[in-house]
Amino acid sequence: MVFSPDGLRLALGLEDNTVCLWDLKTGALKQKLEGHSGWVQSVAFSPDSQLIASGSYDNTIRLWNPATGFPYRLLEGHLGLVSSIPFSLNGQLLASGSYDMTVRVWELKTGAVQQILIAKGAVSELRCSPDASCHVTTDFGALTIQSKCGSHASNSPPTKVDISILERRWITLNGNKALLWLPPEFRPTCSTVKDK
Repeated sequence: MVFSPDGLRLALGLEDNTVCLWDLKTGALKQKLEGHSGWVQSVAFSPDSQLIASGSYDNTIRLWNPATGFPYRLLEGHLGLVSSIPFSLNGQLLASGSYDMTVRVWELKTGAVQQILIAKGAVSELRCSPDASCHVTTDFGALTIQSKCGSHASNSPPTKVDISILERRWITLNGNKALLWLPPEFRPTCSTVKDK
């Protein structure tokens, strides 16, 4: 589950191989993005909220236009499920981590792979930080790759977003009351919070 940086949408990858996209103003389901042939494991918005990336058990990454629901690009090359897909902070690159023990850095304009990194285990988490470095977490530890995720295109400070679930039925954003209702099949049975 991920909120768009502009605060207008919520995207959720599902076991039925789709990505559901909700309008946060109305709470309505706006799009159901179909195209994967396996469970959608990871979802991310570009920094400008103009693209959605989805990574799947089908070993692919799909890029989508969230306004229309149309596919933008298919990225292929991983040999295992795609577990994490952060965009660079300038929105020009996408890093993808996979259980095939690789990290790939993709140029979004062309779909070309810019770099392939070999990890010592399944890559479970990737993130790009404001200093333009990528941090990779594997089942065997962590490593940092400097200057591979692109640079920050904006001088504005990062915005803190507080996401929480209220009474197991509602998603709230920044303390607002009952922003988005969760149907029973999407309600959590447990949750985990990780701090730096």
